[in-house]
Amino acid sequence: MQKSDIVVIRVPSLYDYPEKPLLRPPILETASRKIDNSQDADLLRAVTDLNNSSHRMLIVNMASAVAGKRFDLDSYIKKLNAPVFAMEIEEREEIPPALEIAAMVKQLHPDSKTVLFGRTAAALDKELLDFAQVDAVLLASLDGLACLQFIQAAGTGRYGKVLDLAWKEKRGKVRVNGFSHKAPAKTLRVSSFRGAALNQTLKHRDSGANTVLAEVLGFPAVNIAASRKESLEITLADVLNGIPTALSYRDPEDIYDEIVELCRYTASPVAIKGDILAPGGHFAEQLLSLLQHKPARNPLVFEFRSAVQPFFIQEMARSAPRFQLKIAPGSHDETLRRRAGREYSNAELESTISEALKARTGGIEISFLAGLPGQTPESVFETAVYCESLLRLFDGDRRLSLSLAPFSSPASAGFGALAGCGFVPRFKDFEDYAAAMELPCWSDRLEYRTPEMSASELAVTVYMTLARMVRLKAKYGQLTPVAAERAAAVYDRGMEMVKRIAKFENDASAEEVALLGPEIANINRLSESPRSSAGLPLLSRPHNMLAIGKALVETSRLRRRNPAG
Repeated sequence: MQKSDIVVIRVPSLYDYPEKPLLRPPILETASRKIDNSQDADLLRAVTDLNNSSHRMLIVNMASAVAGKRFDLDSYIKKLNAPVFAMEIEEREEIPPALEIAAMVKQLHPDSKTVLFGRTAAALDKELLDFAQVDAVLLASLDGLACLQFIQAAGTGRYGKVLDLAWKEKRGKVRVNGFSHKAPAKTLRVSSFRGAALNQTLKHRDSGANTVLAEVLGFPAVNIAASRKESLEITLADVLNGIPTALSYRDPEDIYDEIVELCRYTASPVAIKGDILAPGGHFAEQLLSLLQHKPARNPLVFEFRSAVQPFFIQEMARSAPRFQLKIAPGSHDETLRRRAGREYSNAELESTISEALKARTGGIEISFLAGLPGQTPESVFETAVYCESLLRLFDGDRRLSLSLAPFSSPASAGFGALAGCGFVPRFKDFEDYAAAMELPCWSDRLEYRTPEMSASELAVTVYMTLARMVRLKAKYGQLTPVAAERAAAVYDRGMEMVKRIAKFENDASAEEVALLGPEIANINRLSESPRSSAGLPLLSRPHNMLAIGKALVETSRLRRRNPAG
């Protein structure tokens, strides 16, 4: 295989090297997929930047690679050739496969350096550097500059001047370099990314960049945050906000330009990541004013930390027709909600829903969690009762989507960071936690429990509550009775599987656990899917035909600027 300057491996969220039966956490079938594509955009920027500087980045989407029945990880890694291998860890489920791939890289390419990057990697840098196969952890986004700096440092062995990097000296001592405090990334330009993807696919027979581009366009998102805090005193409110907290924000004009750019290449709703009311001042008014002057052609999805005032909903309706709302109250219990910094009542939440429906919203998703401090099995069941009251109040309006999911450690939280927020750690050290990530039941892989519920109690409670909620949706016309009973049956099987696994008490042989594989795979049908291995064809019909022309022009420019690339 042709030599690259850096190989970026996108690790799938399911640990199947070798294939292991892992029961995934269940979600309600109508819950939206939670996606943060900021790292995807950074990867595409890096591909473009490296192409322009006579360097080559190879992006390997491991989820696509392992889909083949004859896939051999050992042989695949052996064929790769680069001085630097970078493994992406965005979610905690990706830790075991990333570490295994890093170990194999060290075995097959002993002179190559391994670097981990992504939200989870940055949050767990010191813990991950304890593993012999990890040379460094990037504490910021993997952009073109970071790639160039690490490639150069790998050649000289001098990492001290590479900003945003935690690394190990030869004697094993961990060092953390200074932070760059990078300026906000430039507005995403899909045309240049498409050109870079075409260049990699047609010239190097590498479709990895195309897969990344497919995720950006399949689940388009614009982040309002410009930079984030490097260290946090975490509160329960941070947990519900999806820590870390934004420290500074991009200009509304820049956000608007990126929304317009995405809308030119995809018909999917564009999610605005972050509460546009959080920056204060006239931030939200300026963004809505730009949208009102020239509306985006796609529906926009707004997420808020609290209930929204009626006048602001009207402003959104004027600025973004068919707008959608996402609110995460966490619990229906107002007392528990206040503990988490959510200072609004159920009446205010219901008023927000009512006003949004009157304003012809395209959809409202209200997300609840199970496993928060103070919650008991009874209080989680009462959340389902409250959901029925909402469905009754709004006549089962199909635009109202109610979801519930088990709480798990946010990707951006350090190991043990939530111990002071009412959660009880379940593992004495990170090594135990990493080992637990290979256990078959998702409840055994949770980092925390609460004083009110054990991990197994939480699992049983979640399955029972979800089965009740799908039947409620059928009762109020949001699901057909057949679909609801099919979903409830899968939740019931999930609950029985949790009980069967619990009987093993860690004494089961690998063969006994493997026998559960087919049934676990069937139960996982209604669980949140792992990172998709599918991709949009490069020449799939874009939102307007100008996209193909721009991509070809950009590719031509790249070739003239860099004939040898």
